[in-house]
Amino acid sequence: MKKATDTTPQHLKAKGRALWAGVQAEFAITDAQGLALLLVAAEALDRLEEARQILEKDGPMQPDRFNVMRKHPAAELEREARQGFLVALKQLGLDTGDEAEAPQMGRPPNVLPRAFRHA
Repeated sequence: MKKATDTTPQHLKAKGRALWAGVQAEFAITDAQGLALLLVAAEALDRLEEARQILEKDGPMQPDRFNVMRKHPAAELEREARQGFLVALKQLGLDTGDEAEAPQMGRPPNVLPRAFRHA
């Protein structure tokens, strides 16, 4: 009998299958929630690749019915797929950055802007 870690969903395309195989080889995810999140990440990666190929072929802009250039619909699909992919990776605990090494964004904590400081 095959384990859940051995079965790659058949509907995944090359990039999704590669992600599934790589994550399973390294982490051997077996819980239902983890498998569901991995499937979402792999499907999002496949959609991202499809949108990227469409944009590569058609370009990021296309004329509407009045011949006014508009953003290609695949650009929105690409953005949403990328966001879904990154969210799924983060929920799996596979996001790429180590918080200790990541640069701090914004103002340092407990520092007030000059206008709010007491003289």
